[in-house]
Amino acid sequence: MTFVDNNQVSVVVDVTAKLSGSSEMNYIETQSFLAFDGNTDFSNASSITTTGDGLGQPIEFNINYSNGAQQKYAINVYTYVVYGNGGDRYVFSYYRQCVRQGTASLVGVNYSLAITSENNDADYSNLDSVDLTLDLNGNGTFEDNDHFPAGQPFILGGTSYVVESITPDGTVMAIIKSR
Repeated sequence: MTFVDNNQVSVVVDVTAKLSGSSEMNYIETQSFLAFDGNTDFSNASSITTTGDGLGQPIEFNINYSNGAQQKYAINVYTYVVYGNGGDRYVFSYYRQCVRQGTASLVGVNYSLAITSENNDADYSNLDSVDLTLDLNGNGTFEDNDHFPAGQPFILGGTSYVVESITPDGTVMAIIKSR
């Protein structure tokens, strides 16, 4: 697995049991070993047992950004086997289990916000793969209409804004009036 700025996690998976599923796919239990430094020496690697559905405890590790920043990132992993005519295909997959949260100050008002890396790679600078949740009505809760792709314009107080840029680590966001 490769994350932003070439942060690599090496993985070895050992299937320990087949769990429930269908005639086309089964979740499987695995013992997975993860090396968070990109190394392929697994003698000191962390070990986790997956139950197939990815609903276990999140796996936390540090992402090191090229600007010197370091932030925690969390993923959940799941494993399954897909049955097919060409043979069984074993799949190891993951999804993010974290979100960056902060505050945006627009026209003198602070709004709660959250951003997520939809590519699950901890890179927040690619606006095409980042979702933004912004408390547009200022009621203190995120609602369905508060969630949209970061590159999409949004209306706040009758004015249209758009995210111009986000740093790779997600700590700085530039929001401008859209044209």
